[in-house]
Amino acid sequence: MPTATVQVRQTTTTTTARSSVIVINTGYLSSKLGLLKFLIMIFSLIAFIMALMHFDNYNREVNIDSDRFLLLVSFADWVTVTLMLIAALLSLGSATILPKASFDFIFHFILGILMLIAGLWAAATAFADPQRNTYIQAASVCAAICGIIQIVHGIFSYRLCITN
Repeated sequence: MPTATVQVRQTTTTTTARSSVIVINTGYLSSKLGLLKFLIMIFSLIAFIMALMHFDNYNREVNIDSDRFLLLVSFADWVTVTLMLIAALLSLGSATILPKASFDFIFHFILGILMLIAGLWAAATAFADPQRNTYIQAASVCAAICGIIQIVHGIFSYRLCITN
């Protein structure tokens, strides 16, 4: 029986397509840590803007340490929490690793205490003087609320950290 020889030619074409897709982890905002972090971001932003408006409009020549402390702490809180929230929304790894890290609960405990001190100190000086404006009063109340929420976030984050 004769054998037939067949030649087969195989051609492979590789096409590379580049695309960038940004995936937003919206499930993080529906979790309790994501919701608390979002509330902290909003309250610290309001406290910062109100304290800034107070300095801009009414307090150019008067130097009150409690107002400056509130301005600095609320700005630091807003920037840091906003960056943490953006990292958690854009990266699934950050959203799962960050709450389990000891940095998260230590940060929220310390900055929560600082925001609570800043809010109560500014409120004590703002509500005691009838000449003070409502901007600093609103900023101090928002900072105190933000400090309480931040301490609650630190408690939840600590519980998550010690269970994992």
